[in-house]
Amino acid sequence: MANPNDTFENPRNGDKVRFLITSQESDGEVLKVQIWNRPGVSMPPEHFHPLQIETMEVIEGELGVKLNAGEQVLSAGQKVTVPRNTPHRTWNAGGSELILTSELRPALKSEYFIETVIALASQGKTNVAGVPNNFIQFATILNEHYGELFVTNPPVPVQKLTARLIGGLGKLLGYKGYIPFESN
Repeated sequence: MANPNDTFENPRNGDKVRFLITSQESDGEVLKVQIWNRPGVSMPPEHFHPLQIETMEVIEGELGVKLNAGEQVLSAGQKVTVPRNTPHRTWNAGGSELILTSELRPALKSEYFIETVIALASQGKTNVAGVPNNFIQFATILNEHYGELFVTNPPVPVQKLTARLIGGLGKLLGYKGYIPFESN
């Protein structure tokens, strides 16, 4: 479980995440992290949070944001708030490191999702974008975080079915939906 000020680095792409406010610390109200993203490194695909509002604020660098039908680039001091159920995608839009904060309200299990992806990356079990190499492992993670996050493709019913059936099977086979990060 992440604690305030824990910093996890993804060895596959060099990105880092520092936990500023955890779910436990805020009684589930908010998860706030600071993220470092190198130029040219993939960030999450277009996705949406059915139950959460996400606010991102740029500390340094340039953040590209696709939100609704438009795209914009934010620089230091600017922020964007993404309402629930709103598809969005972000990327490093500059030539230098991007540093930003991301806040999710309510926190739900998002910190466990982040920690699990970085833990798997540290074990060499993800691609550079952070997607687990093993489909059953990925479905088991989706099962653990059922309904908190969806990508825009494939269709949501397919994602739900995959999370329930394949992810449920994954748990029976011993796969874990939460994998703690262990620093070396």
